[in-house]
Amino acid sequence: MNNVIFYDHPKQGFNGDFIPFFHDGVFHLFMIIDGSWEHLTTTDFVNFINHGVALPKGNEEEQDLSVCTGSVFYHNNLFHIFYAGYNGFYLGKKPIQVVLHATSTDLYNWKKEKDIFLPPDESIYHRDGWRDPYVYYDKLNDEYKMIITGEKNHHHYRRWGATALATSKDLINWTIKEPIYAPFLYDTHECPDLFELNGRYYMIFSTYTRWWEVHYRVSHSIDGPWKSYKDELLDNRSYYAAKTVYGNGKRYLVGWAARRTDNLDKNKYEWGGSLCVHEIEALPNGELICKPVSTIVDAYTKILETRKQNGFGNIVSRKTKNGYSLDSDGFGCIKIAKTKSSSLYISFDVKIKDNMTAGILLRANINKFDKWVMIELDRKKDRLFFDLSSKWFEDQFFDEERPLDKSSNYHVEIITKDSMIVTYCNGKALSARCYEYMDGEIGLFSRDGKAIFNNITIKEL
Repeated sequence: MNNVIFYDHPKQGFNGDFIPFFHDGVFHLFMIIDGSWEHLTTTDFVNFINHGVALPKGNEEEQDLSVCTGSVFYHNNLFHIFYAGYNGFYLGKKPIQVVLHATSTDLYNWKKEKDIFLPPDESIYHRDGWRDPYVYYDKLNDEYKMIITGEKNHHHYRRWGATALATSKDLINWTIKEPIYAPFLYDTHECPDLFELNGRYYMIFSTYTRWWEVHYRVSHSIDGPWKSYKDELLDNRSYYAAKTVYGNGKRYLVGWAARRTDNLDKNKYEWGGSLCVHEIEALPNGELICKPVSTIVDAYTKILETRKQNGFGNIVSRKTKNGYSLDSDGFGCIKIAKTKSSSLYISFDVKIKDNMTAGILLRANINKFDKWVMIELDRKKDRLFFDLSSKWFEDQFFDEERPLDKSSNYHVEIITKDSMIVTYCNGKALSARCYEYMDGEIGLFSRDGKAIFNNITIKEL
């Protein structure tokens, strides 16, 4: 499948959790489809090959009636999958989630093994919350470690979420330990991941206590303690189940951007969605930032010319050497381009002052202003904000936004394809949806002051 980018399963129309692994120049993305793992490969996160079912679900008599999230590990010329088998028919009788094991010599053909059957230690953890094992090697202690989505064995409602820990010397015999992280904050710590970057250790996990969120924590030790930054999320509140993979000298965050019910912008987000990948880096202070994947950016090649045209509002605008200057009293905008394409790459720099807002309009009808996608850089609230004209008077359950550090200068990159619109601004990522309109005019706007836009690039796929 070529030029896909935000991959959706061809039959199901969306994907469950991704389990990424890199080997010999190829990214292997295992994903949950109807209770089984399917196998997807790519070298660039643009073009994909689906190899079908890699790890099939069992029957009602077997532990893995559903194959839950896990991890892939390579050791002594053998590939290992550690995964959770879920069978809801066991509820009240025995653990419904147990860590299981599969092996392969080539990543494509897998054999379910019977050498690991790891239920939770009920003296530490609840019986029925035990899934998403992630295995890594701790070279300092010369042992393998497995972190697991667990629930601490106490009764603090919706505060029992914990990142459980097990250790092993041989990848077969595991000893369950006290949690590596149990902050009494969340209902669950799903899809945990742990990696080292620039001398620090990072733990990533997803929660659904209030919204879907991907959190991260940082430590100077592989065992913690784990601390957070002011902004502890890695995308919008509709991005979920993200895990990382290191390949070709870069680390990537691989998750799904949720779909809306019946593909309608007014409806709620649902579990599962489109593949959405960010490149991640660490700042000198240890904070993680997100960037667009360079191979995805390079896939957009057809340059769309910009030209200043009339818009509306209380605005004085002019063409500058490298872009446009807009000065508004209230709201004002100009048109700069029009396209029939739903697949765009846009980048620009913008300089704005305190207590004002500026940004870009996509898929708009600017003269009537009856439809638009608006991406705002809001200095009043220091946030990156995504808005739709169709959201007015609808219950959207939460605002699609990301916090921004105080600044006057912003670099913005936007990648769109069909309903997916992903914005990057000064290291922050915001993935969102627009189903109801796919094309239209592109404009720039300012509110309550002067904004200077420079270095504008618009390309079609």
